[in-house]
Amino acid sequence: MQVERAHASGPFGVNDTGDGMNVEHDFCEGVKEYFDKEGFVAPLVRLEKGQFLYTCGARDSSIYVVVDGRAKTLGLTSNGKTCFLDIHLPGDLFGESCLVLGERTETAVAMASHTILHRFPREHFLQALAAKGLDVQFMQHLARNCYEQQKRIAQLVTMGSQQRLAEALLRLAHRAGVGNGDVVRINCRVTQGELAEMVGTTRSRIGYFLKNFRDERIIYLTGDRKLAVNTRKVNTYLQVASLS
Repeated sequence: MQVERAHASGPFGVNDTGDGMNVEHDFCEGVKEYFDKEGFVAPLVRLEKGQFLYTCGARDSSIYVVVDGRAKTLGLTSNGKTCFLDIHLPGDLFGESCLVLGERTETAVAMASHTILHRFPREHFLQALAAKGLDVQFMQHLARNCYEQQKRIAQLVTMGSQQRLAEALLRLAHRAGVGNGDVVRINCRVTQGELAEMVGTTRSRIGYFLKNFRDERIIYLTGDRKLAVNTRKVNTYLQVASLS
């Protein structure tokens, strides 16, 4: 893991992803503006694919925002098994557990080569919340995360794997999508193995489900090998599947 000492006044790197622009953008920009004003340092952390940002049990007191690339957080069970918690795309803020706990309860790993993150020390982050009046926005951010986690837990219990994949594709389209109308291109490369982690099934079954979706013209590959999703057809599929 490479860490650079850089002022937050450097390029923050939050990308405009069109219709799927990350809802955390304004909140993160407010924190950045305070760091600029106070001259606080928000180091850049550079990771290669598969490198750990932090591990379960580590003492880490920073909040992170993805500048480029992507990362994932994993839960760890007592017998050593891992559970996919979330994917973090450019503009996403994560690592909030450092605000209440002395040790990390999750592991964070880079999912792409040349992943870059801003690291905000906990004390300065809290000062920024108070100074910029961002407390309510931060609580809304935490509430959204809690809602999303509850939704995914319910899906694990009530949905089959193919339905969960459809939900995962919709979520990626919303968070990292580019396009107008029904068809949205997911503006990051996600492998079948990564989709399998997100859904909670095997890579081979993900391949089978993706073929089904391609046959139904629910998804297709663009000329630059990005995945495009017809959100209207995905929603129709989920509505029909929920009735069966």
